[in-house]
Amino acid sequence: MTIYAFPNVLDIIGIPNNPNDLSLSCFSDVGAWHGNSLPGSTDSEFIGGFSGPFFIDKNEWLSPSLFKLVIFDENRNEYIDFSRSKKVISTCYPGFLRQIINTENMLVELDLWFISSRSTIVRADITNTSSKVKNIIISWKGAVFVDNAFFVKNSDGVSVLYNNDKSNVQLTLLYKKKFESVISDDKKSYLIKEIDPIRLLPGENYKSYLVQSVCFNKSELEAEKSIVKRIEPESSFIKNENRWNAYINNVIVSNKKGWRSKREYQTSVVKCLETLIINWRSPGGDLLYSGLFPSYKGFQGFWAWDSWKHVVSLAIFSPNLAEAQIRSMFAYQDKTGMVPDVIYIDKSYNNWRNTKPPLAAWAVWYIYKKNKNKFFLKEMYPRLKKYHYWWYENRDHDKNGLCEYGSTDGTLIAAAWESGMDNAVRFDDAKMLKNGENSWSMDRESVDLNSYLYAEKRYLASIANVLGIEKDVKKFNKKVDVLKSLIQRKMFDNDTGYFYDVLLNGKGFCKVQGPEGWIPLWTAVATKKQAECVKEILTNSEKFATYTPFPSVSKDCPAFTPTADGYWRGPVWIDQAYFAIRGLGNYGYKKEAEVFIRQLFDRLEGLKNSSKPIRENYNPLNGKGLNKKHFSWSAALLMLLYQNE
Repeated sequence: MTIYAFPNVLDIIGIPNNPNDLSLSCFSDVGAWHGNSLPGSTDSEFIGGFSGPFFIDKNEWLSPSLFKLVIFDENRNEYIDFSRSKKVISTCYPGFLRQIINTENMLVELDLWFISSRSTIVRADITNTSSKVKNIIISWKGAVFVDNAFFVKNSDGVSVLYNNDKSNVQLTLLYKKKFESVISDDKKSYLIKEIDPIRLLPGENYKSYLVQSVCFNKSELEAEKSIVKRIEPESSFIKNENRWNAYINNVIVSNKKGWRSKREYQTSVVKCLETLIINWRSPGGDLLYSGLFPSYKGFQGFWAWDSWKHVVSLAIFSPNLAEAQIRSMFAYQDKTGMVPDVIYIDKSYNNWRNTKPPLAAWAVWYIYKKNKNKFFLKEMYPRLKKYHYWWYENRDHDKNGLCEYGSTDGTLIAAAWESGMDNAVRFDDAKMLKNGENSWSMDRESVDLNSYLYAEKRYLASIANVLGIEKDVKKFNKKVDVLKSLIQRKMFDNDTGYFYDVLLNGKGFCKVQGPEGWIPLWTAVATKKQAECVKEILTNSEKFATYTPFPSVSKDCPAFTPTADGYWRGPVWIDQAYFAIRGLGNYGYKKEAEVFIRQLFDRLEGLKNSSKPIRENYNPLNGKGLNKKHFSWSAALLMLLYQNE
């Protein structure tokens, strides 16, 4: 299976109307902090170029089109008007953008792909389709519409002065003959012109290459120039093509019968793949390793539990990137063992008010299962242990072995963030209790948190076993048995047949039925009888078996709000749906689990037979996509469900 089987899986077409036009999507790759799009059929003024670049760190378009090919036909003494072309085809393939322009006497193929995390290359392949010799002159032109951006000449082409003192955007003409650069009087537009004409025989072609480099500062740009000078465009394109073909063949199930082998579902998982790659960011500023944003639209950092979920899918097709995402978060682990909720390109904005649910050992173990890298296990094991013990030192108010979500500043909102379920119904009446300096807990022991900690103990024991640390294997296995008994005895309500958070005031359960109650099935901590009871609730159409299955609170809850503003009070989150489905599978309900997987792929808006983006969450009653677009963990866990992982 190759990239050419999957055109326009995502809609990457359009021209921005202004610098802050976020209605458009863009294509990005290899961790770049910028992206580009394709002009559409109605964008006649911009045919022959590409939209952007879009600055991902600023959520801002520098230009409607920074570079557009210009061809002067000396035979006719006129410029070729691309807007009058017989046919224009714009296509986003996995890994590159292509625009084909068929004029009366010329066939022009424009391709854009990434040669590094800072540079894209544009190839203009121009073929003389007439019966006569053609003499043409090639130029590139463009303009900026950001107020504080201006063009200046340099020896390689032109650069953009941005924010007055930063020359961090460069356009370089590769393999140039003699050329001249012309800057407009207002310095808002430019023209790079090859001086010598090109002579094309009938059927002959000529290639022109332009490189766009987008860097954070001048020193980074100087380093990038050496990369650009060494690039060999044609071999670079083949290498890029091979990399993406490998990605696709790693994620697509092609050797099995059933619905997964059908093209429409293969296309869905390629959409997941493209979503993850577009959200890939390379090291920059205070982000020391690569990783994925939750979405390149509206997010500017790496979140902890997002990261843990991203890597389990990254491990399928890019284990090195998966390892880097883990390192990104643990690079900021503090001396107590805490990992911050989120880290940013400017670390002064890192959120230390809370952390996120402990799924890191699961993520690390999953990577190891894919690449068998013991060195990575050895590197991460002491950090994972320290993080695990941090929970018991800072989030077990009564020291009974069951933990609570909390915060470092005593606020309830930060404690709710720590759960990942920001406005969940189960926290409506919560109070905060002080444990110690910079350590607060909610007044309830959360069943999902303790189930995650149970799973973490098992994964830590597995890691210790691989590393030959027998004393730790015995210690964690012993603690696994103790915690398992506590969860089974104290957090399951026999009357309703469901798991709940336990109130610390001795008044029993917080009887809200949400995803937290099915996490014990995913971690396999429930008894078989308890799992059977939970299964009955999960398969009840008045509770969680909605049109799009597994809303974030039971459908019969008075607070159920299935629309975008419900957030964690009704919409379906794919990570929680994944936990429910895998939990059912753990207890032998594989047929029910498979039905739910198929429902997700068939009913989520835009996932199948559409170029719409994958969304942050979905309406459980009609499958409509809600909130942020191009959402990484939705893509990651849909990929796992498709893979049957």
